[in-house]
Amino acid sequence: MTLAKPIRRFEFSPLHIIVLLALLQLLITLLTDGFALSFDEAIWHYIGRNWFRHGLIPYSGGVDNKSPLIFAIFGLSDKLFGVNYWFPRLIGIFCQSIGIYYVFKIAKQLAGQQAGMIAISLYGLSLLWRSTNGKFVSLTETYECMFIILSFYRHLTGQKRKDFFFSGIFAGLALGFRLSAVFGVLALFILSLRKSRASTIIFCTGLLSAILFLACMGLFAGIDFQEF
Repeated sequence: MTLAKPIRRFEFSPLHIIVLLALLQLLITLLTDGFALSFDEAIWHYIGRNWFRHGLIPYSGGVDNKSPLIFAIFGLSDKLFGVNYWFPRLIGIFCQSIGIYYVFKIAKQLAGQQAGMIAISLYGLSLLWRSTNGKFVSLTETYECMFIILSFYRHLTGQKRKDFFFSGIFAGLALGFRLSAVFGVLALFILSLRKSRASTIIFCTGLLSAILFLACMGLFAGIDFQEF
């Protein structure tokens, strides 16, 4: 007589949800906009193309209020694949998925596995909405949010000085993509003050290091900060 093996129920893991969300995002961003660049994407592609192909430095002879980092992404896209709309969006989906994963890690740290699963389901689905520009995943907000989430996670779980330093680095990169990240940075600064003076100093050191690095890269690329 043999005993029947117990039936194992399939359970969704965070990875399953993130892959499903990425596939949904892929369908929405690649198939719902007429296979073309949006208005903003076309501007950034034009600036990036002129920068990478013809050496026309951003902000000289033209005006746009976005970060040079987004122009670099579109310039690289044009350099590799010519005029296209899909490559920057694939990068955006990848970065967005990283942000979703660390939202899970934050919620799990604060309230457990089930809370993490609920958090990434709600957050991930909300990123697909029309009101959140779901099909335009290559916007600067994608990178800003990813780096702020990484910064918050590193800060929340930090035990050593390097954790707060890297939290500051990520916060600085978020600012590099979009200045509205200052609100997230301010929240992290207040969180640092509540922990200790040492963590605050180290966080600010990482933040200023990232800003200084981006500024040096801009100067090296020939960007006139007065024009910027």
